[in-house]
Amino acid sequence: MNEADYQDHKRDEGSQLTYLRKKRPGLLISAGIAASIPTVGFIVREVFRKRNKHLMQENIAQFSSIPEEASFLEARPRHFGGKKKPFRHAVLLLHGFSSSPMEFSSLIPHLENANIPYYAPLLTGYGMDDFRLLYQVRANDWRRDAAAAYELMSSFADEISVVGHSTGANLALYVASRFPVKHLVLSATNLAPSVQDEKLKQIVNSTFLGAVFRMAMPVVKKPVRRKDPERGDTLDPASAGKGFGYRAIPLQSVRALWTLQDETPVSGLKFNSMHYLYGLQDLSVNNQASIRILQENWNEFTIDAYSNSAHNILDDFEKEAVVARILRILEGK
Repeated sequence: MNEADYQDHKRDEGSQLTYLRKKRPGLLISAGIAASIPTVGFIVREVFRKRNKHLMQENIAQFSSIPEEASFLEARPRHFGGKKKPFRHAVLLLHGFSSSPMEFSSLIPHLENANIPYYAPLLTGYGMDDFRLLYQVRANDWRRDAAAAYELMSSFADEISVVGHSTGANLALYVASRFPVKHLVLSATNLAPSVQDEKLKQIVNSTFLGAVFRMAMPVVKKPVRRKDPERGDTLDPASAGKGFGYRAIPLQSVRALWTLQDETPVSGLKFNSMHYLYGLQDLSVNNQASIRILQENWNEFTIDAYSNSAHNILDDFEKEAVVARILRILEGK
């Protein structure tokens, strides 16, 4: 490069630098505006959300709130079973987390043969072909489901017994805290998380790491057995994986489960008898911890452990013995 070319190159380079210096404030302002748009949008959304919540609640504050169910006494469903109730005794069946009333498939035929009326409601968010409700579900939705089911049955039967499996057992305890229950049958109650779930619970509920985790992993898989993941938490291969249920679940619904776990009442319950059944090879919940929690509040309740069963005792190797035991309880034998 000769001297003339070099001087032309320097002039061009200087012109480019001058141009960039002139444009830099504009670029910085544009970048600042672009970066602030999400923040402004978030603030505006929160302002309108609070405003809308205020407008919605303004006219309903006069009614009788049921905080545990995020509902109101005046808004309860209405039903009438006649001046003389047609049934002396009926059973409410409450299924577990991420499952369906199909959990009681082995018990239901025996209830029908014994002429025991029953109702097994489908809890909010489950039994659907997508997760849209489970992305938003709260613990009070499931408590509202259980309470409404009990009230429906109580209009047709003089006495109600409740059989709850896993998280359904938590709901059974909630029902017994609000209404009189004849026989309270708890199967693998989820009052205390498993070791694996306890670690996940601490991480997800933490402030910073939890926010990152919730954003990065909105759906989580349920625990499985390492040697045979298809069986999940059921030992018997003939029935494992046959019942309707999700193998993975939105993290928000798991957080709703943890809220229910922490808020399940274990004192002040109204029941004639209480019974606890579980499998000794359960991976999903900490049964021993749940039993200790109940024993701190209640001196007398029966405990039945099944050595060749995991979490889903109504589907496992000893399901006949489990069903027979539940029937004896419900028939008062």
